[in-house]
Amino acid sequence: MPRVTYPQYSAAPPPGNKPWGLILGVGGGVVLLGVLVFVGLGAYRMAMKHMPREYPRTSKFPVAFMEQQWKQLNPGEVKWEPYSPSGTFTLEWPSTKAVQFPRNGFDSLTLMNARALGPEGPYFAVMSSSASLLSHLHGKTGDSPQEVLATAVKIRQLLPKGSLTSSSDIQINGKFGREMTFTETIDGQPIVIHVRMIVAGEHLYVIWVGGLESSLKDEDVRRFLDSFRLTEKGASAKF
Repeated sequence: MPRVTYPQYSAAPPPGNKPWGLILGVGGGVVLLGVLVFVGLGAYRMAMKHMPREYPRTSKFPVAFMEQQWKQLNPGEVKWEPYSPSGTFTLEWPSTKAVQFPRNGFDSLTLMNARALGPEGPYFAVMSSSASLLSHLHGKTGDSPQEVLATAVKIRQLLPKGSLTSSSDIQINGKFGREMTFTETIDGQPIVIHVRMIVAGEHLYVIWVGGLESSLKDEDVRRFLDSFRLTEKGASAKF
């Protein structure tokens, strides 16, 4: 006779014996997700807190207010002094800090590292950034100095800071650069801003000088821009 088989049944778990492994796993995942969301929100809030505040770009701030802010920042007299924060370059600019408002062609990020000759300007600023990082952010890793410079110029021209009126190639210590002039009108006031860019090794240097056309003197513009020099450390850096 054929052998009779019967289905096998597992014993039911005793009453009160819950699958704690599954419960703990799901609970842990929910807690982890909550922690990640909390950390993400915290990072976002911290980034927003430290981002430069944007103000309307205008030349109509009260004169008394501007002078008050100026005196609080600059109790001494205006002097020209050397500046070399990273040891890769040197320049000469005013000793007095700029009032931190995005007026006369400058935004608040630029003014975070700027000097001025008076409450109404003109303004002088310099920034240094990573050339490779600039290329990486725009999907062009490993670019040559000429290509990095072209990318930086293109980004600058996309900014809503007026019309490009002049542009010329320059070289400093054999390094490629570009000098440009932008003009615009804010509240009926003509604004001029000069920009110089230099690529040296892994560094991109951007130098600004500008403000109300009536306040800009050619000797101050040239004194600032032409004082920029790469040090041996900066000039010898390989790209």
